[in-house]
Amino acid sequence: MLSKLLSDALQALLFRYFQPEHYRYSPFAVVGVLLLLGLVNAVAMTPLLGNSTPAILLAILLTMVKWYVLATVMGRWLARSGEAPLNLWGYTLATEALAIPSLLVFYQPSLALLGMLWQMWTFLAQAIGFIRLGRATGGRVMLGYVGYFVGTMLVGSLVVMMFAQTGALDLQEIHAKIQQILTQPSPK
Repeated sequence: MLSKLLSDALQALLFRYFQPEHYRYSPFAVVGVLLLLGLVNAVAMTPLLGNSTPAILLAILLTMVKWYVLATVMGRWLARSGEAPLNLWGYTLATEALAIPSLLVFYQPSLALLGMLWQMWTFLAQAIGFIRLGRATGGRVMLGYVGYFVGTMLVGSLVVMMFAQTGALDLQEIHAKIQQILTQPSPK
């Protein structure tokens, strides 16, 4: 099932899409991809959160939140009036899996430009897929992304607050790191 998920992700990258029902994967494939995406996000958040176990857990949970909110919002937003929400869980997972190669940028910074181009391409592939699967306009999909952003910020903030309340995260330390990053002179 993991090979099917990767094949579907590559097909989306080439702007080839299937019906939403096609994107069904085993629980092992879903969990595996979400864990791998969470680890990619943990590496990206290392400058702010460090590489402690709670920081890695937070990154994995936020990745799951992101996937859940995107699939839910788009599934409901793109459904036609009077129809059941679209099942976009698998499609969303397959297109989110396209972010995994961006891990290379963290270990090979000279690939940063290529990484940015990759992210733009994968976003475009995902958005066009939502347009085709939802039989919707680009504007409607972009509004869905706005709803996804708001939902992710709300739910993600709750998750971060839970971690802070349990003592797993020190918000003062994170704030200090953000200030340090913002006040660093830019490299020339």
